[in-house]
Amino acid sequence: NLQKNKQYIKTSMSDILGCYKDKMAFLFSYGPSFKKNVESLKNSNYIHSNKVVIGCVEKAFRALVNEGVNPDFVLIADGSVSDSYLDQIPNQIIQETILISNVYGSPGFSERWAKIAGTSKIFYYLNKDNIDTHKHFGPLCNYYEVLPAASNVGNSLVVWTSQIFGCKNIFLNAFDYCWIDQY
Repeated sequence: NLQKNKQYIKTSMSDILGCYKDKMAFLFSYGPSFKKNVESLKNSNYIHSNKVVIGCVEKAFRALVNEGVNPDFVLIADGSVSDSYLDQIPNQIIQETILISNVYGSPGFSERWAKIAGTSKIFYYLNKDNIDTHKHFGPLCNYYEVLPAASNVGNSLVVWTSQIFGCKNIFLNAFDYCWIDQY
């Protein structure tokens, strides 16, 4: 995955560092409370506020769009997530959305995103963790932008939103960590 994604690494975290620092973030995972949380957001004044950004994990992307909520950014960390999660999402929405990917995330996802939105909308990171992932994988792709490791894609989304985007107020939605059968 790393070798395939290498060709799409054209941006730097510094390009977007602090870009949402004065905004409130609503982050979506895809737990059982997803629909309830989306409805609450849609029925609030926040949905139309320019002081709010919306982010999600890859598996919540299509579901959010289907609910009429277009996220500002999507994070993928898993190397085996199919790019079919992008099916039925209008190209215009993908073009307006930032993709954040672990360097060893799904290359099909990155490839499809790059074809639709270009590489300027894709940002990569390496985990910096206690097993030195960044030291092992960085040299393989000549990429060294690290993020403190998080235990899963949802937690990585929170770290990105606070540490890179600079959001101070973050509201977690559908982070139930209990998965339902259908995404």
